[in-house]
Amino acid sequence: MRIIELLEKYPWPTRSDNREEIIEHIISVPVSGDINLLWSWLSDTSRINRYLGMANRDEFEKDGNLIITTESLGFPQSWIEYPWKWVRGESIVVDRDYIHGFAKKNHSIFYFEENTIHIYMGFIPTNFFSKVIFKLGLKKIMGQIAELIQLMDIDAQKGLQLPHFFEQNNTKFSIYQKQILNQRLQNAINNGLERALLKKIEALISEGDELDLYRLRVKELAKKWDIDSKKLIKNFIILSHCKVFDLSWDIICPSCHGPRTETANLVNLLKMDECDACKIQFETNFERAIEVTFKVNPDIRAIKELQFCAAEPAKKKQIYAQWKIKSGQTITQNLSLEDGEYIVRSISKTEGLSISVSKNESKVIDWKTNEPQEIKSNNDFNLNFTNHDNEDKIFVLEKRFKNPYFLEPAEIFSLREFRNFFKDEKIGNGVQLYLGDQVVLFTDIVSSTRLYERVGDTEAYLQVKSHFDDVYRIFEEQEGVIIKTIGDAVMASFPTPNHAIQASKNLHQYFDRKHTNFDFDLRISAHVGKAIGVNQNTGVDYFGNTVNVSAKLQALADEQQLAISEKFYKLLSDDYLRDWDIEELNFNIPGKAEPLRAVRLTLK
Repeated sequence: MRIIELLEKYPWPTRSDNREEIIEHIISVPVSGDINLLWSWLSDTSRINRYLGMANRDEFEKDGNLIITTESLGFPQSWIEYPWKWVRGESIVVDRDYIHGFAKKNHSIFYFEENTIHIYMGFIPTNFFSKVIFKLGLKKIMGQIAELIQLMDIDAQKGLQLPHFFEQNNTKFSIYQKQILNQRLQNAINNGLERALLKKIEALISEGDELDLYRLRVKELAKKWDIDSKKLIKNFIILSHCKVFDLSWDIICPSCHGPRTETANLVNLLKMDECDACKIQFETNFERAIEVTFKVNPDIRAIKELQFCAAEPAKKKQIYAQWKIKSGQTITQNLSLEDGEYIVRSISKTEGLSISVSKNESKVIDWKTNEPQEIKSNNDFNLNFTNHDNEDKIFVLEKRFKNPYFLEPAEIFSLREFRNFFKDEKIGNGVQLYLGDQVVLFTDIVSSTRLYERVGDTEAYLQVKSHFDDVYRIFEEQEGVIIKTIGDAVMASFPTPNHAIQASKNLHQYFDRKHTNFDFDLRISAHVGKAIGVNQNTGVDYFGNTVNVSAKLQALADEQQLAISEKFYKLLSDDYLRDWDIEELNFNIPGKAEPLRAVRLTLK
């Protein structure tokens, strides 16, 4: 393919009237491996630049732009890295405006055909000296890229998931670092870390690629290590308590899904945050607004901070295509997508054209970018759309999906290890964390006033205080976590209604005046639904209608009874109901127009 043909498809963003000032070169590399796999590998420029021996780069955001600084031949270079443009498996286009360095502008194209990858690079040099440098060095650099692609192609044909040279670790652990790691791992073992994980943890920290260690996703590690994810999360909390890792609470942009503010302390989470790249401000109370990740403690190994930039597609695997569309410009894109739910939108918005892709009949889609729209489409179709805004915009085609490795705060809050080792953590005032569906349960002592009158204040206090220890123990056996105590009542959460009803059964069997030294019985109520996390002077408290309904249901229960909502009841397995007498009824909650369908269970 000739340069002029490639530039007709992917022109320079600004026209140069003097073609002679551009130093440019094109190469075509034949390949036999999966072109989509090769595309995904070549989009990971962080690893490619490292393999090619490029100087280390520093990245920071300023005024919505990603600024890159580095050195070349001993001279400082810096540029604005504009959002890349790409179509997965087809093309990658990169444009840069230089602030300092050998060039004024750079335009690069990677174009993928079935058996060939075409690469174009063009630079506008700043002076005669830099022009000579580009004439001498550009062909050499592109020759190295061609060799790199050939190595990738061999690995792709072997069926490797990653090129063999992608993972590197040049870190040399000092004796002092090893001592710190060993001491802290021993402390973690003393606090409950499973010994079977020791070698994996040591290897991860000492041998892991720093590009993978900056934001550790424990669920992803669990899949890689073939370990139950909840078990590994518990162990990582222990490791964080012992300063092997550090917990990180990361605010996630609702548009680009990249981390913005990252903090080691829950109390420092912001009520509002902003994303310069997407040019938006947003509240942090929506679903998946906060992701919990882990970082290696810097005393053991310092990991370079990485930017989730507006650039390379390797960091945005959910985005199939990204285009820059000028104001008033219309584009037509031929697309071939797998079944699924997609959205086309500008990066500053969360709404746009929603496309449900399956074996439907639509072959052509026309969309006005200023109007949200929903449509069904075949897997292969043409997309026509016009940028009706008054300014140039970046648009993305994104597949809607929930990342299975995303760790939400609610999953951390529900663990005994977090409540034990991080009991001083609290949510900042005014911050509301989305917790999703929660199973909320309340216990209360039946006729506590008569208890104090019957046995006296001192004995009643001792029994109530002692009963908390037994409630904690019985709830922990069913993976329950105590949220707080209110007087002589307990508020707790459980993974599922089945866990909660089993804990209730065990609790009633234990707190039975006929069989124990306690002079009282308990009543229990439970509900399931959405909740938010807030600071109510208890660190991490649960709040919302679900909590309120669960507490109100206490009015229906007496000793040896459990009052639950109909929603809770429908989620129970039949096996868990065999030991209960069941009574369905309506419950009027003050302030609610309609009565609540409820169920009263009495232990047989």
